[in-house]
Amino acid sequence: MDHTPTPGDTHLHRHEIHKRTATRLRRERGMIAVEPHPSPMRPVRVTATLDPTVFFQNDLQADQATLEFEWRPSTGRDEFRIQYNEPNSPWSCGWHQDRTHESLGASHFQVDHNEWSTPHREPASFTDSNPMAILETCLDELRDRVPVLPESIRSEQ
Repeated sequence: MDHTPTPGDTHLHRHEIHKRTATRLRRERGMIAVEPHPSPMRPVRVTATLDPTVFFQNDLQADQATLEFEWRPSTGRDEFRIQYNEPNSPWSCGWHQDRTHESLGASHFQVDHNEWSTPHREPASFTDSNPMAILETCLDELRDRVPVLPESIRSEQ
């Protein structure tokens, strides 16, 4: 029997998705604090503060960074935002699945920079639509991408 969730499959309630995300992030190396909002019992967003040196196992300039996770189950296709930000940095990046850039497909990776007139966006795809599987993919990709951002895409701007 196939238990792979399909897009829009709300087998997990929004609050349960965020509770599981908070639990998972608390086990991640480099996480300093994980805060469900507005409360641990009925979260609709999770914000994690992390130590970039520990998380990336790389000596980055930032002392701290944040990772925001927000998931909105929806009929047809869930919407989500997983956003990485370093305070006092001119750029941030993240994965978004919403209906704002349909030409890129269901999901996209985006880098915003204060000096760029438009954000960098590229299609993103996931082999599993389960929120926890997507979180794992994004955590892995963050480790590869952030140490070279935004320079790795600056030439495109």
